Amino acid sequence: MRLYEFANTAEVQSAWLTVLNSKISSFEDFLKLNKPEQVAFFQIGALFESLGVLVDRGIVKLDIITDMFATNLAWRSLKDFVSGVREHYGEEESYVAFEKLHNSFAADVT
Repeated sequence: MRLYEFANTAEVQSAWLTVLNSKISSFEDFLKLNKPEQVAFFQIGALFESLGVLVDRGIVKLDIITDMFATNLAWRSLKDFVSGVREHYGEEESYVAFEKLHNSFAADVT
């Protein structure tokens, strides 16, 4: 529950709005953002990565996360960022738990 409290702070909500309003369609678009806007993407990506780890390890049930967080919207808003981070930094493991969380959510919905 503390994670949910953290996610509802003004700082995280501000980062979330930045991600939603930026509407990037490529990593190049991300790189054109100013530093605080870029940090927002890393912050929201880290939040959903953490949620994915908790679900993957069985600490939190998937349905709880899907009830409390907009996982699908987050993935759609961040997938170009995630792909770009993986390619740009050569780190294929970046945000794997977030992607797995999204895939689990998508499979659960169908």
